[in-house]
Amino acid sequence: MKKNFLWMTIAMIAVMCASCSNNDDEFVNLAQKVAGNYVGDVSATFKYSSTPLTYTDESLTVTSNEDGTANLVFESGEWGTYEIKNMQISEANDVYSFSGSGAVSIGMEEDSKKSYDFTVTGTLNTSKVMNITFSIPTVMGGVTLTFISSEGK
Repeated sequence: MKKNFLWMTIAMIAVMCASCSNNDDEFVNLAQKVAGNYVGDVSATFKYSSTPLTYTDESLTVTSNEDGTANLVFESGEWGTYEIKNMQISEANDVYSFSGSGAVSIGMEEDSKKSYDFTVTGTLNTSKVMNITFSIPTVMGGVTLTFISSEGK
């Protein structure tokens, strides 16, 4: 009887151990899916002009960090350099989204440049088309730069 109880106990422990699983989700670095060099067109709108200014062949770079965040750099000859570090990336319905904020130095001449706060929101779809909006509320009554890429490289 004791032998049967011992074997039954061992069998129950084995079944319970086998049924336990590790429910930890595997880490997916979404920033790696967004990382790349993007070339596209920029449209600049602001309060004092009803006609947007447009620029072609602008470039933007997104790099991934090991922790799943991303760094974004957009360099514009007309509108300065925008850099965001450690952006959080999210994914829903095969669209990657991100946002962040920073400061950009803008001015007509090098000695007249000033620092302005900006925010950025963006998405990347399955066709690798990047759509990003930079908002600089204190420049020219509020400037919005919209970057739309062709396919990412």
